[in-house]
Amino acid sequence: MKGPVTGAYYYLYLVEDIFSRLIVGWTIEEVESAEHAARLIDRVCQEQGISIGSLTLHSDNGAPMKGATMLATLERLGVVPSLSRPSVSDDNPYSESLFKRLKYRPSYPDGAFDGLDEATEWVGRFVEWHNTEHLHSAIRFVTPQSRHLGLDKAILDKRSAAVYENAKRLNPLRWSRHTRNWSAITEVHLNPKKETIENPVEIPIHQGCGRNVSKRRPQCAQASGQMKRNVRASGVSSENGFHRGSITNDQESGRDLPRGKNRLSDDLL
Repeated sequence: MKGPVTGAYYYLYLVEDIFSRLIVGWTIEEVESAEHAARLIDRVCQEQGISIGSLTLHSDNGAPMKGATMLATLERLGVVPSLSRPSVSDDNPYSESLFKRLKYRPSYPDGAFDGLDEATEWVGRFVEWHNTEHLHSAIRFVTPQSRHLGLDKAILDKRSAAVYENAKRLNPLRWSRHTRNWSAITEVHLNPKKETIENPVEIPIHQGCGRNVSKRRPQCAQASGQMKRNVRASGVSSENGFHRGSITNDQESGRDLPRGKNRLSDDLL
């Protein structure tokens, strides 16, 4: 985040729960260091009541996340570190999506922040909006706070029965099939495996295709042989890919004529 001085930036540290998309902790600092990241994750674990060995922290390969202070803090808290693979840009999609949403907010300044206090105030308003007002499309359009508190299932059941099913019953012509799926999402994967199409069954080929091809091939071979016989009969030979044949009219071709009388050479000049 741009600061008031050219070349100076503020560094935003965010911790997001990927199951609920809730921002559980954040801080803005003037420098990027492993100490700031370690203090943030320590505070988040204390506030959220994270027990030892129950949390995995995924992050990019930045220096603050691999620093000795950060790794020592994670070991003390019993947090398992997880880093993105080198040269894999989409290995941390939840964080990338969150920061894009932050920078594409209409209220995000076009220029720079006037100071650290202004940047902190703006991020605080964004976090409040994101957690309590933003209807996240990836979690069936409920707020991250509602999902984090376990209220999303009741909200989605009510939305499906009282709104969509009721609307379909009153006006069934608007729906050619079933209504939208509003069941709660129970599993979230950081990097889900891509589905591969397995087709062990051999695809049958129409029997007529093989017969048609087999009939055409002898015809092609016969035509090729006929062309070779015609070439030999006419005296035309092939040399380095070019055909050279006998000239039937030497006068028209200009062979053996002086340069001045060669009409072809005069045209070219």
